[in-house]
Amino acid sequence: MAVRVTVDYHDRPAAMLKRAEKAARGSMLDSAKVWHRRFLPIHFTTAAWRRYDYTPRTKRYEIRKARTKRHRRPLVFSGRTRDMVRQAVFAVRKSKGEHVGTARMPVPPYFFKHPYRKATGKFIDKPAELTAIAGEEEQAFAELARRRVLRSLGENPERLRVTLK
Repeated sequence: MAVRVTVDYHDRPAAMLKRAEKAARGSMLDSAKVWHRRFLPIHFTTAAWRRYDYTPRTKRYEIRKARTKRHRRPLVFSGRTRDMVRQAVFAVRKSKGEHVGTARMPVPPYFFKHPYRKATGKFIDKPAELTAIAGEEEQAFAELARRRVLRSLGENPERLRVTLK
């Protein structure tokens, strides 16, 4: 998702540009924190299978997990991954003139092992499953970014056009 801010200004464009850049950084940082606090926990619930379209696991694996761990939650076997990703470090970096909000999350080494399953013939991309964003989440980020930019710039909303792509 990209946030673009278009400002119709009449005076001091350099000052407005600095404020807009600071507002963009703040909105990206806020978005990363909101995703981590509000949407990341959903990835570890049974609703995540359908919401994020996870790759099905083998029946053998599902039965073994249900017997030994007594649950069917996705991306969770022992709970180590779920516990580790809660320790995220947030940052905003500038890439090709755009601000990108990131949440760096530690994961166990086995998270990247064995991505291809012979039994199903499918590739399981756990990092992509963990960071997937549903449509309603994207809408929430768009509204959050729009509000944050408008608040940070402190301008009359009629003079600003905040577009999200």
